[in-house]
Amino acid sequence: FRDSIARHPLVKERLRLLLLANIKAEREGQLVDRSLLRGTLSMLVDLGIEGTGVYEEDFERAFLETTRAFYRAESQDVISKNTCPVYMMKAEERLGQEQGRVVHYLDRSTDGKLRGIVEEELVKAHASTLVEMEGSGCKAMFRDDKVEDLKRMYGLFARVPATLDELRGAMSEYVKAAGRGLVMDQERARDPVVFVRSLLEMRDKFDRIVQESFGG
Repeated sequence: FRDSIARHPLVKERLRLLLLANIKAEREGQLVDRSLLRGTLSMLVDLGIEGTGVYEEDFERAFLETTRAFYRAESQDVISKNTCPVYMMKAEERLGQEQGRVVHYLDRSTDGKLRGIVEEELVKAHASTLVEMEGSGCKAMFRDDKVEDLKRMYGLFARVPATLDELRGAMSEYVKAAGRGLVMDQERARDPVVFVRSLLEMRDKFDRIVQESFGG
């Protein structure tokens, strides 16, 4: 069955293209027959006899390549048209959708590979841009006490631990700048009580952000 039908020259490529077309359609908001996808992909897994070789070669490799291309293009488009918080919400939604595909029809062996690609394209590739975004990035979030937005950013960045350095750096720079601003404020400096109270308020503010947004 594997050699004569599933891998027949008139079947193999057509089957792969149909599977990929259905997944693309679902990503674009269309309804697809998930049970048919699940059954077909399970068949490819079973045809590997003692492994997932057929599933990987005939479907997964192409699926992961198209996934990377899809999210690379979409993330660049979304980040160019939206604020940092809106982009992060859309990224969370997409990450959840891909996890749903693993649950509903992809083989479990695809989970880690798929997650790695989506996190790389949605989070790692844009971490610096998100942090520095004018008017809605970290500086604005710290300034306006956007605890929930910072929590969402931390949750996304924690998926790719190396990106947390971007967040740490942004917070460090903001705290230093705010502290310098207080020190240089001659009006506050003339009144020790007001000056100390301002410093304590700033410390409390960032203690709260660390605890509530960054999980301590």
